[in-house]
Amino acid sequence: MKLFSNFSYLTVACLSLMVLASPASAETDYACTRSADGAIIIDSAQFGVDGDPNSQGFQASFVEDIQGNIGDSCKEVPDAYKVTFYRMALCAVNPVTNNNSLEGCTLLLNDNAGVEHVIEGTDKSAPLDTSSADPVIAAGRYSFLALVLSNELKIKHNEKFVLKNGSPATLRGKTGQGEYCWTNDAITTFTDNLTDADYPDGTIVNVNPNDRSTLGMECGSTPGTAQYSTEIMDSFGEGPDNGNPGVFQARDQDPESEVQSGTAILLTADNETTATNAINAKRILVAIPSAADVTEISQFELQFTLTRAVSIDMYEDSGVITALKNGADPFSVSLKVTN
Repeated sequence: MKLFSNFSYLTVACLSLMVLASPASAETDYACTRSADGAIIIDSAQFGVDGDPNSQGFQASFVEDIQGNIGDSCKEVPDAYKVTFYRMALCAVNPVTNNNSLEGCTLLLNDNAGVEHVIEGTDKSAPLDTSSADPVIAAGRYSFLALVLSNELKIKHNEKFVLKNGSPATLRGKTGQGEYCWTNDAITTFTDNLTDADYPDGTIVNVNPNDRSTLGMECGSTPGTAQYSTEIMDSFGEGPDNGNPGVFQARDQDPESEVQSGTAILLTADNETTATNAINAKRILVAIPSAADVTEISQFELQFTLTRAVSIDMYEDSGVITALKNGADPFSVSLKVTN
């Protein structure tokens, strides 16, 4: 018997809210409309009527998604999405509500050092090393797919932009400007409460359109070489030190399918203890409802897919568009169980 289930999750429901530059930003939920050669169309006629982001009437709107929504961001398929996994498991009970414990679960991956995995395009992915999986599969019926991953999500991406009249668009990046934009090696956080002293692995920036040195994208008149930008999810809740479970939506790869509920929580580096603040938050535990019947001879196949997995965040002021960064959004996990 074969049981095939597709899972897609939002690691945090508020990931796409990381347009830090403008409190009145307008996000679109789908991919932006493109020209015949694949460039994102910038419609200068839709610029916000007020260039002051602190104005009550300000509403950025210069791109349109494929559903007709107008805003200042696009949900696209990134060139590459890098994730580090520590645990993958099938569990009978929700581990988030069971003291973050994976005891009694069947472990499909169990590596304290972490397994770095790169997902590319819509249907390409490097093989995931599951050599650390349980040697003996515990038979039974499981209700949750659990993942423990690093809270550092990495995106590498390139884009081209064009005005609605067909002329090349000009976007402002970290040092240059032009119709091409690509990610640089910027490191950002959800709360902006982490400092370089708290994070020894790189320089953390708070993206600000008025300070180009903080931007997570570079732009130019010719294509550049993209680097991985990093987004650190150091909180799920409304407060910067909220370590309580955050509710997110888990759904099938089809955006029109029925939505299910899932839970996520931030953990420390031991892969089990609940994080108490932004500094000691190092992992994300995600639990997705899913039914699977497993026998002693079951075989598992994992596949990762990118759909609307990056939010290309931009900002407009008096007709000048700044490429802010690429925010990490959902990716899909497909698990095939063969008995």
